[in-house]
Amino acid sequence: MNTMEKVHADIIMRGLRSIDGLESIKVLDIGIGYSILAIDKMIHKSEIVGIDISETALSEAEHRIESQAKNNNGIVIEYGNVSKLQYEPNEFDVITSFQSHYFWPDFDANIRNVSDLLKENGIFILTGDEYKMKYHNMKYLNEEDYCRLFDDISLNVIDCCQLKGFLIIAGRKRRLTRL
Repeated sequence: MNTMEKVHADIIMRGLRSIDGLESIKVLDIGIGYSILAIDKMIHKSEIVGIDISETALSEAEHRIESQAKNNNGIVIEYGNVSKLQYEPNEFDVITSFQSHYFWPDFDANIRNVSDLLKENGIFILTGDEYKMKYHNMKYLNEEDYCRLFDDISLNVIDCCQLKGFLIIAGRKRRLTRL
């Protein structure tokens, strides 16, 4: 495990504890990084799709997966832009974004689209360096702002905390009631 992985291991594992024990699920990891290996180790019998707009990040992720993943046949790495997601609504059980959402071109629109990809009761986990989150998303300055945002996009907050200068928030997609 390199230094970057060690620094982020606690943050990633805290975020992923919301999905502990889940098996046979489909996961989307937006902004591929070290988290995809943690997801692979934690979730058995899963299909994991990792996307990024950076060819360098994709190449590095492929190398890490080939050398370290236990389930690399269940991991798909592909070029993907959060503004132009090519997936069906209600397709994923879990969606993660570890330290990438502050680079999304239209955060409010993009996070709503991401939420639409979650199945009912699916989990969305968002983590980020608090300084970068405040710098890039001036509209959302603290835990309360992100909790309100999750509520606005039909996610019930199941975990929200600060750890080592990072904000970790996890939400479960609410059941949509029909009138």
